[in-house]
Amino acid sequence: LCPSRPGSPTEIPAADYDVAVFENRFPSLAGDAGRCEVVCFTPDHDASFADLGEEHAALVVAAWTDRTAELSRLPSVAQVFCFENRGREIGVTLGHPHGQIYAYPFVTPRTERMLESAAAHHRRTGGGNLFDATVAAERADGRRIVLDTDHWTAFVPYAAHWPYEVHLHPRRRVPDLPALDGAARTALPQVYLELLRRFDRIFEKREG
Repeated sequence: LCPSRPGSPTEIPAADYDVAVFENRFPSLAGDAGRCEVVCFTPDHDASFADLGEEHAALVVAAWTDRTAELSRLPSVAQVFCFENRGREIGVTLGHPHGQIYAYPFVTPRTERMLESAAAHHRRTGGGNLFDATVAAERADGRRIVLDTDHWTAFVPYAAHWPYEVHLHPRRRVPDLPALDGAARTALPQVYLELLRRFDRIFEKREG
């Protein structure tokens, strides 16, 4: 995933790049069964997303947003999911800083359960939004808030699935990345980088 060099071609034919997106050569989903794309965050093999500056991180967010919009227009796609697997601890074998985008031909089971819960809450409360209610409750409680800004709230969920887990919600409810307004999209890189860097400090301290 590094830039190509004379005599050393890679997945990326350019000699340099800022952010690169291309189809996965070994996809989990393909054809009518969906699509998988790779997003390379930086040409620096030894960096991580947390090492990026805000301007560079904004380019990654722009790539996520653009690909989400484009893939969502495909008639066979029901859900688009941008994600990053990072670290040997979870089985990552390719160390170059990158993530993936999956375009599913179906709604994934976890998302389906979340939508069912949101619909049940909507019926039970006469039109309430489950996500807004969750964020409001966490902000009112305050004990699990990690970051709280004008446009984003990050918190450790009440019943976390993982030892280290933070949920990041926009303050204005939107269905996907393309629906974010300009202010929230501008603020996202700063908030996301701060969260990643806090995680890095936790593990660096433990390793020391």
